[in-house]
Amino acid sequence: MEDHAEDSWLETMPAEVVNIKWTDEFIANAQHELTAMVKDWKYDYGADDKACIAMLSWMILRLKPGADIDSNSF
Repeated sequence: MEDHAEDSWLETMPAEVVNIKWTDEFIANAQHELTAMVKDWKYDYGADDKACIAMLSWMILRLKPGADIDSNSF
């Protein structure tokens, strides 16, 4: 029996979200949202850059467990 857990999150998302075009506007909005989220973590929890990187990396790994994250890139 194959484990498709990493793809199961796609099944719960509306087709509009899965099929989003990665336009410059979409990418700019996503960057803005991520920046705002990190600023909130820093303000609310006193997190430093290293803690924020760890949290973002954790989020990536939750979405894609096999993601290859190079720890030397940050």
